[in-house]
Amino acid sequence: MIEIDPKQVTPTFKEAIEALGKQTYWNCTESNFASAGIAHRLGYQVKKAYRFWGWEQQGH
Repeated sequence: MIEIDPKQVTPTFKEAIEALGKQTYWNCTESNFASAGIAHRLGYQVKKAYRFWGWEQQGH
């Protein structure tokens, strides 16, 4: 059985992607403090606010 430390899965995945020369990003709502905390621990620092507009189609 392989033991995996859940706290290492995301950092390891992030490092593997960046080792391929790809850029990673983190996206969460302002009110999602847990997700924002993980992002901060992973080194993400730039914060941008986005407006999200959506609608529902009726009759489908």
